[in-house]
Amino acid sequence: MTNSLRDARVCLVLAASSAATGVYFAVHASWWCVPGFYCAVFLAWCERRLRADHRRRLWQEEWERRRRVPGERPGPLIPCCRLALHSEGAAHDRWCTDGPRRAPGGG
Repeated sequence: MTNSLRDARVCLVLAASSAATGVYFAVHASWWCVPGFYCAVFLAWCERRLRADHRRRLWQEEWERRRRVPGERPGPLIPCCRLALHSEGAAHDRWCTDGPRRAPGGG
């Protein structure tokens, strides 16, 4: 487990509790629900970004492991940004990667 996955799980729990707080205040005190829902949305966004970072780190470690094995070519990492896609395959940064779930140029 990476630190990103641990932090993502914490954000998910906090987002759920903020949403529950927002629902409670929506029933009992009308305008106090806004901060609870805002925090829930923000924490859910943070959780999604942290999970993406966790996946990126896992694929990067797998790629590094395959690169060190003699006779096994891991293939190129898939670029994750438009700059890398439009620079004819030259990633702008060595950390610019995404897992094999998305092909370059694909949706």
